[in-house]
Amino acid sequence: MDFHVRPRGVPRGFAWPLAKGIGPSPVRLFRRTRPMRSRPTPQRFSRSRRGAALVDVAVCLPVLCLICMGVFEACSLIYLQQSLKVAAYEAARVALVPGSTNTNIEHQADLILNARNVSRWSIAVTPSDRSKLLSGDFVTVTAAAPCEENSLLCNWFYRGRELSSSVVLMLD
Repeated sequence: MDFHVRPRGVPRGFAWPLAKGIGPSPVRLFRRTRPMRSRPTPQRFSRSRRGAALVDVAVCLPVLCLICMGVFEACSLIYLQQSLKVAAYEAARVALVPGSTNTNIEHQADLILNARNVSRWSIAVTPSDRSKLLSGDFVTVTAAAPCEENSLLCNWFYRGRELSSSVVLMLD
């Protein structure tokens, strides 16, 4: 670009390039700066802002704590439900083995549930007499555990409630 001398009346900071066929057009070379306002110092507003921050924390912190506790409890119960489902599935697999006893089934569930720190669980197998099962018959295993004793934080919320999970497998 070829630059000309600034004509009269054109403010400083503008240059006049020669545009081919159009004529001169102003181009801003640098930005004019206005004098900056001085920022308020932290000491000027520190007292009023400290009080506002304290109110914000006092209002938001209990709500955030309750949300976190709720998330932890929900996750622990999802983990309990999944543990019961896995134990019921493994116990049902053992129940389909010819000659298996209730002791074998409970032992398999015990291995899984004790490894996952589940307390006071129970296993129910239907039908109870599996010696007369034929190919195509179904075996149902239900694993259950109380929520109150397997909860992480607040046992009072789940008082008297029980989680259970059932698995139905067919004998081949």
